Amino acid sequence: MRTGCTFSLILVSSLVAISVYTPGLHLLATAFQVDANQPTSSSMSFPTGRIPTATTWSQYLDSVRQLALAHTQALPDFVCTQKTKRMAKLGETGEWKLVDQIVAEVSYYSGKEHYKILTIDNRPPTIKADVKIAGFLSEGDFGNSLFQLFAPESNTSFSLEGSERVNKRITVRVRYYIPKTNSKFYIGLGAQKLTTAYGGRFWVDLASQQVVRLESEARDIPRSFPVEKSLHSTEYDLVEIGRQQYWLPVRSSVYLQLRNSRYPVMYVKNDIEYTEYRKFGTEIRLIIDPK
Repeated sequence: MRTGCTFSLILVSSLVAISVYTPGLHLLATAFQVDANQPTSSSMSFPTGRIPTATTWSQYLDSVRQLALAHTQALPDFVCTQKTKRMAKLGETGEWKLVDQIVAEVSYYSGKEHYKILTIDNRPPTIKADVKIAGFLSEGDFGNSLFQLFAPESNTSFSLEGSERVNKRITVRVRYYIPKTNSKFYIGLGAQKLTTAYGGRFWVDLASQQVVRLESEARDIPRSFPVEKSLHSTEYDLVEIGRQQYWLPVRSSVYLQLRNSRYPVMYVKNDIEYTEYRKFGTEIRLIIDPK
């Protein structure tokens, strides 16, 4: 059983802990809204390379779900390297300032992610790995957002938008929305915690029917809450682990806009890369980025 994952964020200036939680980010169980009596067996698979129409839309979405579910269940335990550039700026017209660069080891096993900070600005951390450091941390790209997107209990609504080229791939673009009553996406600031509706878009590779990009945005955040906007995007591609290929995250971005009555609006973001995928249990080495 795969559990939820957390985006752990810490505001640079005030060192106030922020967290954005999106449970179940990988497994795909369906939630598209079609006739309840309509079959969802493997015989419903939609031919690859064909753009869906209004009449074939539900069949196409079911095919994407089934393929992703089978692929996720087949994922091995693995380790990869996460490189994060953390940035912040004050005011809409301010310049983005690099806060620091963090290299972490991400271990994925038993359906859960485990993070260990290796370096901060090319130096080993001077604090324990499980102690939150000043700045803006994020985690949670490997397991749960795709699961939550398609889980039946999410009651997700989907709408087909059309085709689009993404990173040299022809894709099908889909818009989605998960209402607050079914959402397990929350934003936390210190002792405050808020569950929100969220929605966005995802892109499905026409040739493989795999999700290659997912964008999410918190919706209807109350004005009384100090976080005004929360955005997250993940790009997936084929990576090799143990001489086999799997669709896994290769890039990710997290963006927050924070309300502040005393200072200009603060913006913080993480740009993240995932590299050096290998089987779990492979010897791990300390990575010093020469840049």
